Formats: sequence, structure tokens, C-alpha cells
Amino acid sequence: MPWRVSITCTYCARRSRQCTKRGFVGRFRIDGSQHATVRAMRPLLIIEQDAKLPGHGLLGDRIDHAGIERISTDAWSDDLRALNPSDYSAIVTMGGNPSAFDIETYPWLLGVEDLMLRAIAAKTPVLGVCLGGQVLARALGAEVSIGDVGEYGWYEISPTPEAANDPVLAALRTPSGSLSWHRDVFELPEGATLLASSPAAPNQAFRFGALAWGLQFHPEVEPDVFDLWQSNHPGAAEVTGLTPEVLKATVIKGCAESRAWRSELFDRFLAVAREAPS
Repeated sequence: MPWRVSITCTYCARRSRQCTKRGFVGRFRIDGSQHATVRAMRPLLIIEQDAKLPGHGLLGDRIDHAGIERISTDAWSDDLRALNPSDYSAIVTMGGNPSAFDIETYPWLLGVEDLMLRAIAAKTPVLGVCLGGQVLARALGAEVSIGDVGEYGWYEISPTPEAANDPVLAALRTPSGSLSWHRDVFELPEGATLLASSPAAPNQAFRFGALAWGLQFHPEVEPDVFDLWQSNHPGAAEVTGLTPEVLKATVIKGCAESRAWRSELFDRFLAVAREAPS
């Protein structure tokens, strides 16, 4: 397994991109030569699903802060069947405009479903965001459909009682805001645990098994990411009944107020990835 992150020996203070012995991230030890060793985490894989909804935002910031390498791949052009989930510390599947059930128009969605199921089988942690959560739900046998009311803008997400004991969604302690950008909704997969809800989308977050999470909202979005999305979809503000200027101001304010819990959510997921058995 390659060493991907520079580490510092706590004995000689030298930095190296290769470790002489296998250890564990964050758990230093002294070996026979008096050099502390630490194993770098495998890279984290991000599956992109829409070129017009780019940006890793707060997710990217927290991954970088943790010193983890992130690798992106485009689901619509790359062969996901060639990827081995065990090569990665975790897999995050991002949002996008396609409907998860529109396989005829977007046949590559089947490759995303297959990769997520293989990751679950390999005990590689999975996080699906918006379309990513819908694809995960569909892969697990749940229905994804067009919702009665779309959510575009800043919305309050409420935790269920089960969220308090969840390794990731425990970050959402009280009803809190996050950006939402969707019309489609997912049903809860059989055997999954509901972790968050909202009036327009009762199934906002779920966990399946011990290592797979699906979200309907976008905790990664920061103002710069939102600007890109709005420029690529200039009519989105009309759905909210707000002007683009008012909607942007709402997002800026909401991002500042919610950054702490959203950061904790991603940090918790990365902690799961760090400890995962795969």
C-alpha cells in the first residue's frame, strides 16, 4: 500500500513520504531504530455526478485539514467498474441534476450504484450527498421519485432521536439549517435508520448498516460553491420566490451560522473512515 501523506518522525523531526514500518494514523510509536512511524490513510474517493454542480466546499476543507488525499472521478465518463473500493479510506458520492431513476438517459448511474454496493460489502465507508444519497437509497432497493415540493435554498433539517447515537449525524443536535437543492426524494431503504427529516422531505438522512450514510441536503455547500451553482442554474432562485441577491444573502448568513455542525458532521465521517476495518 503506498504512503500518500508526508509524516513527521517524533524522534528526529525529519519529514518523509515513506514510512519504514506500518503503524496507524494518530497513534505514534517508537520502533527499534528510535523512529516514530505512522501509517497514512488511503486516499478518499469523490464521485462527481454533474459538471454543472461542482465544488467540494466544506467537505474538501475538512478532508484537507485532516491531511487526507482526495481523488475525484467523473461518473459519466470514467469506468467505475475498474475501481476497487478497498483502495480508498472512504467514498463520497456528490450531487447532480439527473434523477437517480432515469437510467435510460444516464446509464452510468448503474455504475455508481454498483460501486456503492461493492463499497458496503468491502466495509469501505460511504457517504451519498443529495443525488448521491438518492442513488444509494435506490441501490439498496428503495424508491426514488419526484417530490411534491422541491427544496431550493436554505432549509431547516431536524434530527430524529436516533441521530443522537449515530457516529456521523450526532453532529446535528438540534434543528439546523443547510442548503438543499433537489426536487426528487428517496424512500427509506429496508433496514435503514432514519436520522433527519424536514417538512418537504421527511427522509433527509439515513444510515444503512454501520458504514453507509445517505443525505438529501448539501452540508458541503459554502457561498463560493453556491455562486457557481447559481451561475450555472440562473432560474433556481425563482423557485424560492426570492431574488438572486436575497437568496445569496440568506445562504451566506446560513453558512456562517451552521458551519460548526456541518464541519463536525464531516469530521465525524472522516473519523469513521480512519477507524474502518477495510
